[in-house]
Amino acid sequence: MPPDRKIAVFFGLFGAAGLLAQSRVQIMAPSDVPHWLGPILTSATIFCFVAALIALFHTEDRAAGMAAIQKWRLRKPWERAEAVSQPQTASLAKQVYVGNITVSLNDFFEARRLAFTFACFNGSSVPLQVGDIKGSIELYSKPLPAPSLLSNFGRNILQFSEMYIEIEQKIPQDLYEIMVSSLEKEESIFIRFANLNVMLAGIGNANIRLPLWAGVTIAKRRETFATGRVIEASANIRC
Repeated sequence: MPPDRKIAVFFGLFGAAGLLAQSRVQIMAPSDVPHWLGPILTSATIFCFVAALIALFHTEDRAAGMAAIQKWRLRKPWERAEAVSQPQTASLAKQVYVGNITVSLNDFFEARRLAFTFACFNGSSVPLQVGDIKGSIELYSKPLPAPSLLSNFGRNILQFSEMYIEIEQKIPQDLYEIMVSSLEKEESIFIRFANLNVMLAGIGNANIRLPLWAGVTIAKRRETFATGRVIEASANIRC
């Protein structure tokens, strides 16, 4: 038997003896028992049982035990979240939400650039990181050049927090001229996001797509510009 187990048995027997002595004292007449005997037996019994538990669960390899404690102390927040729960990609995607999309035309007429800001919320228990941008934005049913992620906005989305992701889109000259003409006529311009994939990386290299709206519209109303949300639906129609 290992030495630690022998010590545990030794203190365990003493603890049991202490319990028997306490039960014997309780049935004796109060005049026959010194007033100090009860507290001493109680303290000794508790000490023996605690010492037995410590010896029973004592780690023989102290170096390994201290290393495990040190690693636990130096763990990072996302490592703790990974130990608690490691959600699957499907369930993780359902906990990310896009609440609003704004369109900036500040550099549109001078530099032919549009800026889109996605207000997203990470409702999961793990932090997410903005990864690559795949696919493209469509304008007049034509794919635009690959957009770029602006660096002046944070690329990390902490758990249970909101983050703004901003991308910039360059508009080709021919489509720019069509857009300007449509705006002057106060016609709505549909910008489609269905094929734009803003990827988010979670724990365990789980990649999910930011659930963007189907698209947005831009229209000029007198001297101001207005944007709107677009929701697409598909159906089989028989004639």
